[in-house]
Amino acid sequence: MHTEWPAERARILEQKADGEDVKDPPETAPLWFRNKIIKSEFDAETDEVKGEVEKYRQSLLGGSGGEPLDAGVDAEEAKRIAAASARAK
Repeated sequence: MHTEWPAERARILEQKADGEDVKDPPETAPLWFRNKIIKSEFDAETDEVKGEVEKYRQSLLGGSGGEPLDAGVDAEEAKRIAAASARAK
């Protein structure tokens, strides 16, 4: 994402220079651009990785009793979820 934003920002500034009615882009990548990149990266992942992401997402939502949905996850899967979570930060 670090390399894509400067090019996108330059494109937006060029549009503005050409007279288009666009706002000045911020120096750092805005949320809409980050989401675009993240969606692109996620779409390129395997079904296995997408499944792990969904399990992790569900674990954040919690179960009906307030208990996380991943309470029955084995140790190996917990390591993969923790690694995915660390990479996400």
